[in-house]
Amino acid sequence: MIQTDLIAPIAELLRRHAAARGNKVAYRDANTSVTYAALLERTGKLAGHLAGLGVAPGDVVAVQLPNWWETIVIALAIWRLGAVLNPVTPIYRGSELRIIFELAKPSLVLVPGAFGDTDYPLRERGVPEVFHRPIVARPSVRPAARTRACGREFKAAGGIA
Repeated sequence: MIQTDLIAPIAELLRRHAAARGNKVAYRDANTSVTYAALLERTGKLAGHLAGLGVAPGDVVAVQLPNWWETIVIALAIWRLGAVLNPVTPIYRGSELRIIFELAKPSLVLVPGAFGDTDYPLRERGVPEVFHRPIVARPSVRPAARTRACGREFKAAGGIA
């Protein structure tokens, strides 16, 4: 039997889970755990920030982030707006990015400030013609300090923390 109550937009499912299981952990990694209620709040704040930047339903938002907890919040915020998430693997470079961005035509591109040995804002200067808007997710920290500093920087930008 099909559970038709599970057939709903992701944003609606998140609202339902937050209402029914607000204090339960939605996800956890080595450094962070987030409840359904906190996830709903964070995605709402970031969705508002993205809307303020002009992201509208149907817009493509390219996200080139590692598997960080912030990536989950960003994806859910994009979907809450009705925008389209275009995930891009962090190892892609100039020619690969140029092709992806020319095909997807993102209205916004989100990247980390630095990850591993790559400084993303400097690297992205090699393909500025494909960006329709500036890079906005710029937590310039190394992986060991990422969670705490990243939240602080996203919060300063009106974002997720």
